[in-house]
Amino acid sequence: MTTSRTPTSSDAAHSGLVYRCVPTTSDDLAVLARMLGGLGAARDVRCVTLPGPPRPKERPRFNRATGNAYVSREARQAAAHTRGLLVESGVRCDTGPLAVALLFARTDRRRVDLDNFVKECLDCANGVVWGDDSQVMALAARMIVDPRLPRTVLAVASL
Repeated sequence: MTTSRTPTSSDAAHSGLVYRCVPTTSDDLAVLARMLGGLGAARDVRCVTLPGPPRPKERPRFNRATGNAYVSREARQAAAHTRGLLVESGVRCDTGPLAVALLFARTDRRRVDLDNFVKECLDCANGVVWGDDSQVMALAARMIVDPRLPRTVLAVASL
């Protein structure tokens, strides 16, 4: 049985990954403020912008010979990178009910399911940004196209 843990800065040094968040733009902050306001949460807002194209949650794959489910190495590495960015951001909400707003900026208009992007982000934030995902009581998500700056912006506020 394997256990998962939150990556630390020493993990980054050993893996060769470099975790760097980028500043959240005023336009993104305005969109997120409207989203959180619609959820009834406008106090104690914390934001983090994760650079790079947003990644959807992949479905588990199955080994035909053994019947065991597994997740691809690429998906595991991407999730570790996202968790590392969230750790580096220092955003933390340990207690109480939370509202979460997510903005996904993609480079193209290909058809994708928004919920898979939301699942990946919430799974990576679990145990890093909040203690348990049962704290998320309100959720809003939006996808936009921005070919210049692909990113994921996460905003968390107390309810």
